[in-house]
Amino acid sequence: MSTTHQRETPAHVDASCTDAENRNEKGMINLSKKITDNLKSKVKGQVVLPSVSSYDQVRQIWNAMIDRRPALIVRCAEADDVSHAIAFARENGLEISIRGAGHNIAGKRFV
Repeated sequence: MSTTHQRETPAHVDASCTDAENRNEKGMINLSKKITDNLKSKVKGQVVLPSVSSYDQVRQIWNAMIDRRPALIVRCAEADDVSHAIAFARENGLEISIRGAGHNIAGKRFV
C-alpha cells in the first residue's frame, strides 16, 4: 500500500489578488473598519491606517524618492503582534513588508 501526501503550497500574498473594487482612486486597498478593529484588538502595538494623521510620518523612509502607501502599518510592540499582522495580511490578500532599519536604496523593507 502506498500513501501519497499532498504538499500544501504556502499562500501567495500579493495585493494584486485583492478585487479592484476594494481599491480607492490612488490604488490603495480599502479595508473595512470591522476587520481593522479586529486586528487592533489582537495587537498590543499601534495599527496606523491612512486615515490617521500620523500615517504620512509613520510610512516615511529615508529614501524620499520612494513613496509607498501601505493599506495599514502595524507597529509591533511584542512578538505576538508579528504573527497577528502576518495572519491579517494573508487573510486579506495584502503584501507583507517588514521594516527593519529602513535603509535600502530601492525603498524596500525586509520581506
